[in-house]
Amino acid sequence: DIMNFKDDQFQKVGSWYNATGLQITQPLTFLGGSETIPTGVPDDLIGRHLKLGIMEEAPFAYFNSSGECTGNSCWSGVINDMIVRLSEELGFTYEYLTPLDGKGGARIKETGDWNGMVGELIHGRIDVIAFHFSTNSARKAAIDFSFPFMDAAITAVVKGASPIKNTFFFLDPFNKYIWCMILVAYFVVTAIIGCLNQLSPFDKHGAKLHAQRTCSCQRCTARQEEMINQNCISQGTKKFDCLVDEIDGTN
Repeated sequence: DIMNFKDDQFQKVGSWYNATGLQITQPLTFLGGSETIPTGVPDDLIGRHLKLGIMEEAPFAYFNSSGECTGNSCWSGVINDMIVRLSEELGFTYEYLTPLDGKGGARIKETGDWNGMVGELIHGRIDVIAFHFSTNSARKAAIDFSFPFMDAAITAVVKGASPIKNTFFFLDPFNKYIWCMILVAYFVVTAIIGCLNQLSPFDKHGAKLHAQRTCSCQRCTARQEEMINQNCISQGTKKFDCLVDEIDGTN
């Protein structure tokens, strides 16, 4: 199968048979989206003169602006060392050109065009970007990248685990002042709940106190300063005549 990369995927455009040879069934798409077979593309770079886009940024490219040098000799750094070595081995000459706007290259939202070195590469002002250029999906859709010569990654650095084991590690989320406030709040809430239980008619002590104040039997009225004019038998009580006896009988 003969495959052609177009529309962001590989597509079959033909086949090769031993008996009949090559058979192309669909048009080929070349770099740039053209279906016309490119002409004048040399097999090597011997004798070619390349215009290389470059920007000053240490340690990849340094520019000597002292005026003691001219042309390519004013550039030094990692990129320049690579270009010098490649030109010697591949036999091409070159000149460095910096972008007119001093930018690497980004898509302009208003026009959809590119600025910086990417735009100058697309429009033919330079032949190659000789720079440590980061890749992204937008740039890959517009230009072709070579194999990377350096990998750079952003790494998060965090504090390592302490060799000393902390038995009370579960207390670390809060500082000591917050823990003190939590303990104070615990005791205050406990005291308030205890007081309310003493007074509530639904608690044991509170229910007895409530019964002593509301029961109208003879024993209860004798202990009270004011008489409560109610029936002696409380509603819903079948076994006790006195509410206090009823509460004490539930022990």
